[in-house]
Amino acid sequence: MGYLYYNSSMIQIEKNILRAIKQYNLIENGDVVAIGLSVGKDSLAMLVCIANIKKYYNKKFDIIAIVVDEDKIKKAAKNLPVLKNS
Repeated sequence: MGYLYYNSSMIQIEKNILRAIKQYNLIENGDVVAIGLSVGKDSLAMLVCIANIKKYYNKKFDIIAIVVDEDKIKKAAKNLPVLKNS
């Protein structure tokens, strides 16, 4: 599998993600990292960065992508009761 083109912004995003992973010990061996995809630029960038980190990170983990259908969420949210402060 080839590497996707990275510009300087993507490299910086990946470095920030990796720093957070290490600082907060977010990924352990055998973990499954679930990434919610709305097919927007931000969630796709996250998926690309995590997939690239997986290639060299010292802990082995899997990645799954969960596609979020925003239209269905908005429709479901309309049917939720509104909580009022008493």
